[in-house]
Amino acid sequence: LTRERGRDGHVAAFAPERILFVLGNDFFHTDQGRAGATTAGTVQDCDGRWQKAFRIGTQCAITITEEAASLAAVDILVVPGNHDAEKSFCLGEVLAGRFHGYKDIKIINNPSVFSYYRYGKNLLGFVHGDEMMSEKKRAQLPATMATDCPKDWSETICREFHLGHVHHESESVWKYRSAESLRDVVVRTLPSLSATDCWHRWKNYKSVMAAELHLFHKDRGRYAYLVHQAQDQP
Repeated sequence: LTRERGRDGHVAAFAPERILFVLGNDFFHTDQGRAGATTAGTVQDCDGRWQKAFRIGTQCAITITEEAASLAAVDILVVPGNHDAEKSFCLGEVLAGRFHGYKDIKIINNPSVFSYYRYGKNLLGFVHGDEMMSEKKRAQLPATMATDCPKDWSETICREFHLGHVHHESESVWKYRSAESLRDVVVRTLPSLSATDCWHRWKNYKSVMAAELHLFHKDRGRYAYLVHQAQDQP
């Protein structure tokens, strides 16, 4: 979210006015602690105690927030996943307490599965995506956004929905960069930094470990993006 485009690939060079840090989307992988299972009860591959993982994940989120805040004001938007809906909300509340009183750090931790963010003439929608797998469901997203945010819809020119989830099931490396235009809304499926666990390896489900940073001009919409790729273990 920037005033003007920078000259190189470093974030600081883009002179960001605000940074939207989207957190969640199965950040913790599991919800049910001792069972090591998702919110719905599906057992997952896990290493270590859930309390330790929660503390490490929380500290990671705090560190990233503090580094982002050194560049610009930060808004943290928590998007609940189907693996860790309860833990994600708890993380949002912990961060709200940690950064209480900070003028330039805001926590957006709504219990709704749909979240929206307005920046100038940009309207961004966020949903994890586990219930948006079919073309029919994705085709409903523009109407959902227009219905949920009628005033913002009428005042914006760049409208996007950002989804996660499918990196767990994707068999095609290209799926992590899929984007489609549905009427006046672009629907993007974003990558994940999650490593390949045992179950996905057995199924030969593998995708690129990556994170994306999208740059939006306040008046002209999205104009660039950066990609960070990490290394997975065999």
